[in-house]
Amino acid sequence: MSGWTWRRRALLAVVVSAVLMVTGVVLVMVNTHPGAVPDQGTPGDRAVGVTQASLQAQGNPTSVVVQFHEGQVAADSAEADAPMRIGSISKVITATMAVRLVDRGQLDLDTPVVELVPWFRTADGRQDEITVRHLLNQTSGLPTWAGQVDLTEPETTVVDRVRQLAEVSLDSDPGTTFHYSNKNFALLHLVIEAATGMSYGDVLRTEVVEPLGLTGTTADPATVPGEVDLDRGEIPLFGAHLPYRVPHFPGAVADGYLVSTASDLAVLFDAVASDEGRGATFLSERTRTAMLTPPAEVAPDPYYGTTYGLGIRVSPDGSVWHEGELSNVQADVGIVPTSRDGLIVITQHHGHLFAGDAPFLAGMAALVGDRAEVDDGDYRSVALWMVAVAALTLGLIAADLTRWRRLRSRGPARRLLASTVPRLALAAALTVGTFLGVGAMLGLPGPAPFGLVWSAAPDLTAIVLGSSLYLVVSAVTVLPRSG
Repeated sequence: MSGWTWRRRALLAVVVSAVLMVTGVVLVMVNTHPGAVPDQGTPGDRAVGVTQASLQAQGNPTSVVVQFHEGQVAADSAEADAPMRIGSISKVITATMAVRLVDRGQLDLDTPVVELVPWFRTADGRQDEITVRHLLNQTSGLPTWAGQVDLTEPETTVVDRVRQLAEVSLDSDPGTTFHYSNKNFALLHLVIEAATGMSYGDVLRTEVVEPLGLTGTTADPATVPGEVDLDRGEIPLFGAHLPYRVPHFPGAVADGYLVSTASDLAVLFDAVASDEGRGATFLSERTRTAMLTPPAEVAPDPYYGTTYGLGIRVSPDGSVWHEGELSNVQADVGIVPTSRDGLIVITQHHGHLFAGDAPFLAGMAALVGDRAEVDDGDYRSVALWMVAVAALTLGLIAADLTRWRRLRSRGPARRLLASTVPRLALAAALTVGTFLGVGAMLGLPGPAPFGLVWSAAPDLTAIVLGSSLYLVVSAVTVLPRSG
C-alpha cells in the first residue's frame, strides 16, 4: 500500500462510506416503515391503530397495546394478562398506596418526612423542610440526577439509596419547582413502611391488590406464576432491536420495578381517575381530588408539558397518565376520566436518543379526539444519523489503514509525536467526552457508567468504543518498529 496518495485514500474513504451508507439506509427505511393511520372507528379504535402504526415506524418492537373502558380491557387483547415490569408506572401504584393510608388517617400528606424516617439527611441540612406531599408531587427539591446515579446497581437496597442523599443538596425550595426524581419514591417506600409497620409488599397487597381484585401485580417477581422472563427486553441498534436483559432491582420497586399486567393497570387507573365502578369506594373524593390536582404554584414539567398530581401526570387535555422507562422497556398508561377510556402500551424496547413514549402519546391524542398522526419519536432519524456516522467512521478507518506502512517507516520520535500521541489523545477524548456527554444528557454530575451509556445509546457507544479501540491498536502497532 506504499503507493497510496491522499487522493486515492480520499476516494477509498468515499467509496467505503457510500456503500455502507446506502446499505444501512435501505435497511433502516425498510425496517421502520410506518403503518397506515386509521381514519374511522371509535376514538379507542383510532388510538390503538395510530399507536400500532407508530410502533411499526420504530421497527416493530415486541409490544402490548391495549384499549380499555371502565376498567375493562378490549375483548381481543390476548396479551392483557402477561406480567411485565412497568417502570415508573410503579410510582402511580406507590402514590395510590399512600393516599389510601391518608384516607384512613395512617398518614398525613403534610407530615415532614423526617418524622417517619428520622435518619434521612441531605447535604445542605434541609431535610426537615420536605413533606410527604412534596415527595408525591415531585417538588421536594431533590435533583433528577440523584435518582439516576444508581440505575445500574440493582444490588443497592432502598435504605442505601436514601442514605446516598446525605451527599445531595436540594436544587430548589421544597414545594416550589418540579424535579422528577426516583429518590422521592424511594423515600416514599420507607415512609409507607414506617407509617404502617408493614413491608412495602404487604401494604401493596392489602391496599391495592386485594381491594381491586388484581391478579398479576406484585413487588416480588418470584411470585409470578409460570416461567415468565421478566428480565428480557430490547434496545435500539441502528434501527433494529438488540436483546438486552435488566435484572430485578428490589431496592427500586416503589419507583420503577413493580410487576403488573395490562388488565390490572386498566382496573387501577379507572379506580384512581373515576368515582364510578370500583373507584366509588376505593378512594374518597377528597383524596382522589388531591391525587389528580397538581399544585397551582408549580410550573409544568418542561419535557412533557404536563403538571403532576400525587404520583400521576395531568395533561392540559384532561387526561391523566404516567410513563415507565427502564433500560429495556417503555411502558405507558393513560385514561380520560370523563369518558373512562384508556390506553396501555408496554413496549420491550427503550432508548434515550428518541422519544420512546411517542407511539403512546400519539394514541392518547386520538383518544381525546385529536387527529390521529403517526409519531415515531424521531426513531428513524436517529437510526439514519447513527448509520451515517458509522459509515463515515469506517470509511476513514479504511483510508487510514493505507497509511500504516508509511508511518512505520518514519523514525521513532517522529512516529511518536506525529501518530501515536495524537491517536491515543483522540481515543481518550472520544471515550471520556461520550461518557461525560451522556452523563450530562441524563442530568448526572459526572460521567455516566458504562452500563447506562450502553443501554441509552448502544449504536453511538459501539461507534465511539470501536473508533477508540482502532486508534489505540493503530497507535501501539505503529510505535514499536525501530527506525
